Amino acid sequence: MLCFLGTLLGVQQTKKTIFAFGLFAGLTCIASEDLLTACPGALERPIELSESCMAQLDMRFLDQPVWQAARLTYQVFDRRRSHLSDLNNRVKYLHYSSSDLQIAPVWSDIFDGGIESRNQAVIQSFNDADCTDLGADATIRADLADRCNGNDLIKYSLYIDACITSFTRVQMLSKPAIRNAETAKLESVFEHSLGVMERDADRQELTDFYLRSAWLLGRCQRMPITPMGVAAEELDGSPMTLVEMIELFRDSHDDALAMAAKTNNTWAQLMYIPVDLPVDSAYMQSLHEHNPLLAHRLMATVLSYGVLSVEDRIHHAVKAHELEDNGGNLFDYLDQFRFFGHDLERFEADLVEGLEVELKYPWPSR
Repeated sequence: MLCFLGTLLGVQQTKKTIFAFGLFAGLTCIASEDLLTACPGALERPIELSESCMAQLDMRFLDQPVWQAARLTYQVFDRRRSHLSDLNNRVKYLHYSSSDLQIAPVWSDIFDGGIESRNQAVIQSFNDADCTDLGADATIRADLADRCNGNDLIKYSLYIDACITSFTRVQMLSKPAIRNAETAKLESVFEHSLGVMERDADRQELTDFYLRSAWLLGRCQRMPITPMGVAAEELDGSPMTLVEMIELFRDSHDDALAMAAKTNNTWAQLMYIPVDLPVDSAYMQSLHEHNPLLAHRLMATVLSYGVLSVEDRIHHAVKAHELEDNGGNLFDYLDQFRFFGHDLERFEADLVEGLEVELKYPWPSR
């Protein structure tokens, strides 16, 4: 099997950059001030986290929802920038809602010590023709959940995304980027961001993102995983570029995610954005039967451009708001679908009055 982090850390040798100023500044804002003392190796290149440090970070992160960390925000000069999870298309198309986070897996569900048996279960699923057929445009087959190891498939794909994304973020945040005009010191992206962020909450969030990414790398180092469809002899342990690593694992991630979603796995359905399927696909029609809230939300997004009118998409968004627990203010809810302001204004009166409308679908209505 492939030791994931061992290979990733061989991608390239980075300069040993110590950015203690930035981390000190950020950690003064977080609840656990002993994290810096517990994790001095988090400041080094390559990162080296001790057992006691990992125990501290376990206590902080294991019970957090995995999707809470899907979008990283940092700052360069006065411009805010974002980094999305490398393989999680969900954050590119649709925000996670409060109801999603209530049922989302937490990190302890993924890093539960069962990766080796899970890896074997995934191999079994990839060798089963009935399971691999689910990767195409297939209806949801809840009856195949056990045979195709739906829970193992989604945890496997979440693991791959977590490892690749955390490595990318550590590399990005620790990269020397900007010279401080006052001190003439070349600051990392992380250090510079902490220096220019004005809100303590933003500095705390960024620091948590960095520490979480470092912790995930430590976790990935301990848990081997195999890309599907790759012979063991092809993995000779030689260093790969990050692009090569993502290419190696992307298909395994995407196929496992699609298969899990079509076994009616709730976690997988929340992450699986069928960008490679038409909006009137067999999967979307069956999703509307099994999970109407999610189906309405997806039909309200850009996925249905050219198939549904703007008005129809807004109606699906309103229906989703109606079905959503704790939906909150309607117009705040509509923001996630990226409608243009002038489009919402055209239908604002109808929306405020809550008029009943006939929903239109991409497929023939029954």
